[in-house]
Amino acid sequence: MTTIGVLFDTHGNYGAIEKVMPILETCDLVFHLGDRFTDMQNYSSLLKDKLICVKGNCDFESEEGVRFVEVEGKKLMLTHGHLFGVKYSMTKLSLYAKENGADAVFFGHTHSAFCEEADGILYVNPGAFARTKAEKSFAYVNVVGGKILCKINRSALASM
Repeated sequence: MTTIGVLFDTHGNYGAIEKVMPILETCDLVFHLGDRFTDMQNYSSLLKDKLICVKGNCDFESEEGVRFVEVEGKKLMLTHGHLFGVKYSMTKLSLYAKENGADAVFFGHTHSAFCEEADGILYVNPGAFARTKAEKSFAYVNVVGGKILCKINRSALASM
């Protein structure tokens, strides 16, 4: 079993990051889906080689905007989502995921948390982590026995 913590839009909210670090430290992998992914560099000694980042629309570093990671035989696509216009439609994202054989897509940008399957692909948006007035959340994912299981965690950030 592989556990993955997924977040985005940290925007310098180190208080929120500190609050979830005990959870993220227990994960096998941590995905930061952009918009201040550099915030996580402060925790590189705790996360060691677990952290995988993609660039968001508020990032200007030379990180990739789309990455693919294989976990237990599953092809996972990571992106912030702005490159695919996810605030308006999931069509471009879905087509790109299908063309590239993704089993799951991890994205953000919309600040709306959900885990939903469509056409055999699991779409995971961990929700707004720290920036908006929306309910703050992140995703906790298990890849086990050929399945990808997702839980949106709101309780860890409830008082932020």
